[in-house]
Amino acid sequence: MAQKKILWMVIAVLVVASLLTVVIVRPWRPCSRQLHRITKILDEIWSDPNLIAQLKTPDDYQRLLEQHLGEPLTCPETGVPYQFYPAQGIVLADAQPHGFPQERLAIKWRHTTTGELFRVVTWSPASVSAPPLTTVSPSPSSSHRPHLFQALLDFFRSLVLASAPQTPHDCRIRLLNVGLALSMYVQDYDERFPPMKVVTDTQSVLLPYLRSQDMLFCAVTGQPHFPNPQLHLKLLKDVLQPAETPTFYEISLHPDGTRGMVFVDGHVKFVLPSQWRTLQQRYQLPLPR
Repeated sequence: MAQKKILWMVIAVLVVASLLTVVIVRPWRPCSRQLHRITKILDEIWSDPNLIAQLKTPDDYQRLLEQHLGEPLTCPETGVPYQFYPAQGIVLADAQPHGFPQERLAIKWRHTTTGELFRVVTWSPASVSAPPLTTVSPSPSSSHRPHLFQALLDFFRSLVLASAPQTPHDCRIRLLNVGLALSMYVQDYDERFPPMKVVTDTQSVLLPYLRSQDMLFCAVTGQPHFPNPQLHLKLLKDVLQPAETPTFYEISLHPDGTRGMVFVDGHVKFVLPSQWRTLQQRYQLPLPR
């Protein structure tokens, strides 16, 4: 009996020691330290309009991050470039588990009613339904630039452009913001889409995820972005073609005859009337009279 008590005490001590190791040691790991440094850099960029104004190309964005970091955007423990899942709010993530315990760390972007925050979180592939958009190029001199940087560049620059949107480019930025807001809502609500049959209902639930109410309206026509009613309260896993399924669309044409749309995977596209008719019929997208 005494031996069993001792055994259970030993097990309890080991469990407590493991938990303490996770809580105390993990923040001091090289990967964790680097990710926390990157969050501070992102916060600086996000909050400084002058820095945002300097970002003209994806190359500028990568150089700025690596300049502040002082090293390539790769995990210091594995040497593997980070991966990105922007549609899920993951700005940057480990490509493979490592350290103790074996886990992946990531930087998550989350909009709150008090501001935008970047934070380091434990990341699991099982929690992300879509594959990574790309990996970061480990060399600043590389001619190839991941698409992620263009997406994030547009997102950051939207803070500056939102004050006086006038062009279809600004419409794209607004649609991008709405798409990201919807993705974060879906994450927060067990991967289920919000009410999407009535425009005002959809706007009310997404507004806390947006920096400005203006993001809910087209910058050129002033009309609201209409939700796809086929996604009403639908589970994300039930969307079979996220890259082809629209989430929001503009109800009025631009002067060039195109119409802006954002899709479940987060990308924005301006479609011609013939493309619009195909999508409208396939997804039964209504136009108000």
